[in-house]
Amino acid sequence: MIKKEEIEKKLENFFVTRPDLFVVEVNVTPENDIYIYLDGDKGVSIDDCVAVSTYLQNQLPAEENFSLQVSSWGIETPLKLHRQYVKNIGRQVRVLMNDGTRYDGQLVAVKDSYFIIEMVRGMKVKVAEKKDIPFDACKKVQVKIAFEKKL
Repeated sequence: MIKKEEIEKKLENFFVTRPDLFVVEVNVTPENDIYIYLDGDKGVSIDDCVAVSTYLQNQLPAEENFSLQVSSWGIETPLKLHRQYVKNIGRQVRVLMNDGTRYDGQLVAVKDSYFIIEMVRGMKVKVAEKKDIPFDACKKVQVKIAFEKKL
């Protein structure tokens, strides 16, 4: 069986040549089904996924029976890594805290152990309030998808 750590180690060499991309998660099932989820500072293209897949297929033992799926982490998927928070500064996020509290606001800064969102409250008189949110107090943080209406 192929080990997750073995895959992560082999991928390190690939990302030396593509520092704009990074692995968010690697999963390996007992049946040797390998799932790799990528993200990138400027997004992830299908060509990026193909390049990682091709590279890894050439690095794994030919006699090993496995299936491999490489895909992007996806905008609808919760943020997981510090680097994902940094790349999404300026975007609207929805935060679900461990205690069930929810916050919506713009991600304005990311520190080592927390991030800061700016929430705007009020209909007629808008009041902006910044909130520091520790990473370990969050259950889920998602980027809110916004569609612009074109005239």
